[in-house]
Amino acid sequence: MNTETKTSSMEVGSNCPYAGYRLMREQSAVTEVQPGVYAVTRYDDVKAVLSDPQTFSARIGDNKSFAFFGPSPVQDRIDEIMRDYPEEPVLMRTDPPLHTRVRALVNCALTPAEVRKIEPQIQTIVEELAAPWLQRGEVEFSGEFASLLPNAVTTSFLGSPPAMREHFRFWAHEVMSRFDGPQSPERQLEVAQHIVDMAHYFYDEIEARRRQPNGDLVSLLAHAEIDGDRLDNPSIVNVIQTFLIGGHETTTFTLGNSLHYLARDPDMAARLRNDPALIPTFVDEILRIESPTQSLQRSPTRDVEIGGVTVPAGALLLVYLASANRDENFFAEPDTFKFDRIGTNTSRHVAFGYGVHSCLGLRLARAEVQIALAYLLPRMHDIKLAGSDPISYINNFVLRGPIRLMLSYAPA
Repeated sequence: MNTETKTSSMEVGSNCPYAGYRLMREQSAVTEVQPGVYAVTRYDDVKAVLSDPQTFSARIGDNKSFAFFGPSPVQDRIDEIMRDYPEEPVLMRTDPPLHTRVRALVNCALTPAEVRKIEPQIQTIVEELAAPWLQRGEVEFSGEFASLLPNAVTTSFLGSPPAMREHFRFWAHEVMSRFDGPQSPERQLEVAQHIVDMAHYFYDEIEARRRQPNGDLVSLLAHAEIDGDRLDNPSIVNVIQTFLIGGHETTTFTLGNSLHYLARDPDMAARLRNDPALIPTFVDEILRIESPTQSLQRSPTRDVEIGGVTVPAGALLLVYLASANRDENFFAEPDTFKFDRIGTNTSRHVAFGYGVHSCLGLRLARAEVQIALAYLLPRMHDIKLAGSDPISYINNFVLRGPIRLMLSYAPA
């Protein structure tokens, strides 16, 4: 393997946050960004927080997502709409021991062996989604491929027909829209109704799988027992919702970031084209330098000191994965893409989180991105950014990645 180091700056995009993260890391281990809200930005501190769920709970307040930017004036009406699906978390926003039991259950469907079994299916979906544009010589990559692939794979993984792909994509967007910024009361009610529509669809699917399981994730959840108890329908839908969101955004943005970088570095594109075995290493460095999930939220269960700063119990901690992945005290030249990192193992990034809440779908996400790149690169030569404004990013403080990426290329 060629160990030559390839470098290129990745600090691009509107509202690029990385200079701000760097400033916070330099000034303090923890920064109070607004009253009661603290940012944790250094690599060691981020890992310490995520390693200690007893001290740093994933349960944030009362878990009312519509109140994230302040109390909702229509919370009573939202609660009425969502009465059938209270959205009570069992994975992302809950702690051991419940989280441990549910995670162990879902892990059964995402072992390396199970992911390998569905790789031929992922390959087929990649070919299907690329066929409409691959010979065209230009593509809006985010909309025409990157956002479609994880949605199609997740739809298949859940045992639903391809006709449901657009519904799942819409529901995932609606769930995450609550973190884009403050919403009007009318918009909050609309989003609540759409989330409940999603729950009702899956309630019907769960009952169908209880009558006739078919080996998909919904069947597994419908028949699984935890300490002699079965998950109720809202809890099963909450697990499914986690898959719809997590799998979609991570894969979409990693694919977009990968093609964005390769369009700016034709030598690297040629290198991966000639030696696909290097693709996994390339993907890990993309995940490090452009983390799709910028931050996670935690809340201390007691007054606690982080890096010499006391954070009170009940505060909101913004745990910045993207900042940890660019910490100059851990990664050499952290703001530079270095394909072969010498002395630092790139795979030690925390783009998928860390500890008991690390991303369940990381193997599936990696498989999707690697299979897609291995298929597309031999068929796309001379990849370039197209137009005067080729890229735009999502407006969301939790997520970062391209939602529009215009490319031109020579079809092979």
